[in-house]
Amino acid sequence: MSTRLGLLAAVLVFPLGLGCGGDGGGAAPAAPPPPTPLSWNEVPDEITVRVAEEETFTALLSAAVPATYSVSASSGAVTVAGSEVRAGVYEVTVTGVEAGEVQVTLGANYTGYTAATATVDVVVEDPFDESLWRELVFDAFACPNGSTSEFCMFLWGEREVEQRITVVLDGQPNFHLSVNDPLWPWDFTATEQDTIERAIREAVPQATGETFAGEITRGWEVRGQAGWVDVVPFGNELLGDGSVPLPCGLADVGEPAGFILINVDRLEDCDLASVTVHEVGHALGFFHVLDVGDYIMSPRLSAIPPEFSESEMYHAQLAWELGRGHPYTPDPRWESAVSGMSTIRSTFTGQKTITAVRAALGEMTVCPLH
Repeated sequence: MSTRLGLLAAVLVFPLGLGCGGDGGGAAPAAPPPPTPLSWNEVPDEITVRVAEEETFTALLSAAVPATYSVSASSGAVTVAGSEVRAGVYEVTVTGVEAGEVQVTLGANYTGYTAATATVDVVVEDPFDESLWRELVFDAFACPNGSTSEFCMFLWGEREVEQRITVVLDGQPNFHLSVNDPLWPWDFTATEQDTIERAIREAVPQATGETFAGEITRGWEVRGQAGWVDVVPFGNELLGDGSVPLPCGLADVGEPAGFILINVDRLEDCDLASVTVHEVGHALGFFHVLDVGDYIMSPRLSAIPPEFSESEMYHAQLAWELGRGHPYTPDPRWESAVSGMSTIRSTFTGQKTITAVRAALGEMTVCPLH
């Protein structure tokens, strides 16, 4: 009897043991694994962008996953946009709107990973100077050098600066150095010719933002034709009796068939390279800058390197990008370039140096440069 009771007790107890686990006797489920860390790698700490310009940088995630991305800015000083290049690679474009400092925040989320966050400090610079823009590109004088010549009045009339247009050339000109003319009493030495050519090749890219693509030739006849700028030597006697120092140079401003005159009698106190760069600026379509400063386009240079300053390059290249005939606007950076307008300008058609230069003098911008 005791044996039967023992077996019965064993049978009754065994099923109860099977049910103790609550799932038919299996082990408790393991806790889910913690999310894998996700972070941004190779994100710049700081970038600088100019107003109306873009800067792009690429940010990498620590894992090549097709995450969901976000990008935002702490203020309206910039606009931001981002796109996935490939899994784990995100490209961000920052456009400057106004000067200031702003923080751009990047975010990335992917299932099974922690959220990734990074910030980039952005400095927005505004290199645009409306005063310099008015002077360099639209000539803040009523007429160049205060001229009242018929040509100047025909070109500008009584209009305000705000009614003017850009007179930059339609494209890079070629340059011809007039040398060894038997009818002309002045000449450039071989060394001076080399200095002038070198200055031209350096000045044109600085003012236009383009690689120099023109020709530079030498010869005794002036070309006097559209697409060419004749560079001609002269002396004090051409403009006076030589009793007082005369300009280091003269130049047409934005003439399709232009002239540059360089005073070889003043090369002891007029740096030839600086004078050349300055006059090339005129030939391309730029005027005098009233602030002496460090500007090569100042009418009075004073120990200034023979190159356009960074500020002059910025404004000149902006005008060159807009093109000839663009109406004045206080800040053109947000506008589409408008070109195609033309200004009636006189040209020269093959006269010899002595005739052509005398005909040009009344229309040229005088550059004391000392």
